[in-house]
Amino acid sequence: AVEHGAAGILVAPPWYYDATPAGTARYFGAVIEALPADARVFLYHIPAQTGVPIEDETIRELRDRYGPPVAGAKDSSGDLEHATRWVREFPELAILPGSDALASDAVRVGAAGTITLLANVFPDELDAIRAGDAVEGRQAFLTALRALTQEFPRHAAMKHLLHVVSGLRRSAVRPPLDELSPGQIVELETRFDELRRNDHV
Repeated sequence: AVEHGAAGILVAPPWYYDATPAGTARYFGAVIEALPADARVFLYHIPAQTGVPIEDETIRELRDRYGPPVAGAKDSSGDLEHATRWVREFPELAILPGSDALASDAVRVGAAGTITLLANVFPDELDAIRAGDAVEGRQAFLTALRALTQEFPRHAAMKHLLHVVSGLRRSAVRPPLDELSPGQIVELETRFDELRRNDHV
């Protein structure tokens, strides 16, 4: 990724038995040491999926040892208080909450931005929230849309919405993820159209 020009890489901790903050720091350290000096790593805190949280002490150890290559963290805990604390405790890092429902709150508490599911389909909505443009209505739309996608196989729903919005060819999800059924496609499109008609989009 770095050799092909990526501005940074997002790396989740490895999920394994009995992971400790020190062990997680050693893992990230090995990744950083294997990369070119100008590479930038963003730590991916998503404990609901990995079972391994990125602890504050891990961030401090990595920043003290490696400096600028540790550029930030994506906080997918869904906990605004946690993200806010990271923004305050690590002002030198780009803290990027991962919840669409928290996008406007993330801007309010000083997060550098967001990395969210709906950014794949509605990046302009998130940019507008960051710019302070009609924040309340845009946030309500994103929150309702995220809730809608949760009623379907989520990744397949997002790929289908990207197709609907952009005209790009539909692409399949890979196993073990599930595809949408024909009935789910009709229901998703119908309810998505209702959301767009009833909102600002």
